[in-house]
Amino acid sequence: MISRLTIGVLLIAPTAFPLQAQTIEEQKATAQNALRDGAIDDALFILGDLLRENPEDADLLRRLAAVQAANGDFAAAQRTIDKAHALAPGDHDIELARGNILLWQGKVAEAETQGRIIASAAPDYPGLNAFRTAIARRRAQSRVRVSSASAAQSVSRATFRRGDQQNWLTSEAALGVSLGPVTSATVEVNREERLATDTRLSLRLDRRIAGGNVYIAASATPESDFRERWSISTGIEKRISASTDLLLDARYASYRGSDVGVVQAGVRQLLGGDFIGTVRTINLFGGGDDYRIGGTVRLDYAPPGKTGYFVSVASYPDVEADGTRQLRGIATGIIAPVGERLTVRATAEYEERRDSYSRKAAIIGISWRFGEAQ
Repeated sequence: MISRLTIGVLLIAPTAFPLQAQTIEEQKATAQNALRDGAIDDALFILGDLLRENPEDADLLRRLAAVQAANGDFAAAQRTIDKAHALAPGDHDIELARGNILLWQGKVAEAETQGRIIASAAPDYPGLNAFRTAIARRRAQSRVRVSSASAAQSVSRATFRRGDQQNWLTSEAALGVSLGPVTSATVEVNREERLATDTRLSLRLDRRIAGGNVYIAASATPESDFRERWSISTGIEKRISASTDLLLDARYASYRGSDVGVVQAGVRQLLGGDFIGTVRTINLFGGGDDYRIGGTVRLDYAPPGKTGYFVSVASYPDVEADGTRQLRGIATGIIAPVGERLTVRATAEYEERRDSYSRKAAIIGISWRFGEAQ
């Protein structure tokens, strides 16, 4: 998928526009450089300031729509580009930008109509062929297709308060299915072998929205021993600034003898230098107590296309069939892309479940991303 930053840069780069006062052009260039560097808030400020002095400048509106699209706010980008189009209906740069914004919203038929309007007036207009290719790709993406597959295996050594030990094995496999340009489903099977064995089946549906993602999910564990019998959950990830995402999740689960509700709220922050920090609070209701709270902190080093690392620490209320206990743990791992489609993950974990057991685990996983349908 094309990134939001790339979207903005593609839209804001002019193919042709009338030369205006040099001071305005310098500020336009500054806004474009800010967008290219990922400083979306700076670009919005510069263009907003220029538009207060030049509210009828169609090219400024086109550039503002580009930045809004890069920020994931396609509804605002649509309103802005429509205003620019009304002011300059024959400007092919604006028409092409409008077509791209329609396309990125999934309005393929409307985008095709906009493309035909440009082609009727200027069949060789720069960028038109690339726009047609993007439409064809989006139509291909609309077909239901397998988009990813993954598998993981973990080996754990659990030590109980009495001193006895057990070896646990966990195997999981997942299949991702694209249901359209903005909707996907993930089916997962997770089998954990202790003295007893639980096999959990889960289904998750994701949908991209402006500046984020929403999901709903459900799971079931037939004849469960230590895991939940069933659960339902929903959540949202929403960009609230160029470098900050808000994370909200809610889950309800039924265990043998008790039901619990879990609400998580968190923030994911770009820290610069390819570092990402994530903080979550975990709020549990039920499970033998009225309310418990905990949280997790995670730091990722995630250079695009290169090997990344993470470390996380956690302390939160953990639920199994024998009750709710406070869990404290630490984990670290490596995420290594191998080529364009294969990713390998390796993780080491240590956790203590109060008045129950401690556990050491090693996990290895692989995932494969299938190419876009052609």
